[in-house]
Amino acid sequence: MQLNYNREPNPMIERLYEKALDGFGEEAAVRAIERAITECQFWPPVAVVVGFAGGTDKRDVEGQAALAWMRVDEDVRRCGSYRAPDYSDDPAIAQAIALMGGWVALCGSPEDAWEWRGKEFRANYARLKQSGETFQVELRGIHDSAKVVGGVNPILLAEAKKRMKGGDA
Repeated sequence: MQLNYNREPNPMIERLYEKALDGFGEEAAVRAIERAITECQFWPPVAVVVGFAGGTDKRDVEGQAALAWMRVDEDVRRCGSYRAPDYSDDPAIAQAIALMGGWVALCGSPEDAWEWRGKEFRANYARLKQSGETFQVELRGIHDSAKVVGGVNPILLAEAKKRMKGGDA
């Protein structure tokens, strides 16, 4: 990058930028440097290049992950497993949940495992954010899944049959 801005190569400056980009992964770091070269007319400060990588630093991504988990935790309690909330404003949330088995699986987690599910989510979310490789994933709740199976939800149908027969399915 230094040569692109007609600077003498300086190992100390090189190490400074490398250290700042360390937590983002090689792909994100290369993209950030390429973007800096194409978008910045003058030598970009470290903060600008780090911003191009997708954040300010690892602590910032961990903070984002904690806030995202708080949102998911609230949505689990508010929506339950029947309807998955929309996370189109932050695709990394839906991707992290999908990596954990999906919305219904997350909602079905036992209470004593909830803390560990939170840690798993935060790790997945932070890794996705740092990679910069997020895309929209559609999460499905039990009702949402019914749309896929001819409009009849087999789980709800089995529950209804069980109730009608007095407990037998």
